[in-house]
Amino acid sequence: MKYNIVLRPLALIRPSEEVNSEHVEMLLEEIIHCQRWITAVLIEKQTRIIMDGNRRYCAAYRLGLACLPCVMLDYTL
Repeated sequence: MKYNIVLRPLALIRPSEEVNSEHVEMLLEEIIHCQRWITAVLIEKQTRIIMDGNRRYCAAYRLGLACLPCVMLDYTL
C-alpha cells in the first residue's frame, strides 16, 4: 500500500504522549549527522493527533522546523 507524504505545519499537529528527552536528543543527533529526515510522522486526519512519531515531532520542534513530513490516516471508516 502506498501513502502520500504531505508537509504539515508543526503548529497544527497535536502530540499524543510525552517522550523521553534522552531519546529525542539521540534522534536529533542522528538527524543532524545524516542531514536528512528519514521517516514521516503518522497523523490522524480529523484530529491531527500523532499516531506514531512523537519523538520526531519533538525533534522537529527543537530544530525549529516550520513543517513536518506526515502521512495523514483516516480512522472514520
